[in-house]
Amino acid sequence: MTSGPRISLTVLIIMVTGLMTMVSMAIFAVIQFNTQDRSALSLSIEQGWHMLLFGLLIFLVLFFVLRRYVVHPINALYLNLYAVARGNLSVVEVESPISEIQEIAEGVNMILTKITSSDSGTDLVKLAQNAYDQIRLLINTEGEQLSSKHKTA
Repeated sequence: MTSGPRISLTVLIIMVTGLMTMVSMAIFAVIQFNTQDRSALSLSIEQGWHMLLFGLLIFLVLFFVLRRYVVHPINALYLNLYAVARGNLSVVEVESPISEIQEIAEGVNMILTKITSSDSGTDLVKLAQNAYDQIRLLINTEGEQLSSKHKTA
């Protein structure tokens, strides 16, 4: 787990949105100051472009921030959970400053600790893994048999 400061996803979204709003309003104020002697239509067109430009800017910034701090850690958590499902009962580690994502990883680690600390839990996981492997082998064998029958027909 990351040892840095943990922040909530809500706080991150509020901070990024607030920062982008302040920047866009400051730029808009500069534009309005420089275009005072224009007609209403001209100002409306400029404000429309302003809204499109800064709406796109806010969207892009939020997209990349959320992708880096939310989507990538959740994908990493998913890959770790997939490894657990395949029988790898090692500790799940996710690098993320988002507290909610770290709490999910900590919850998974508590479950893994409980499973690995009891003999019956480990036996059940091994039994399930063996059953999965046998079913997969059976499916592959049947598929090969059907394929060879289909080729001879």
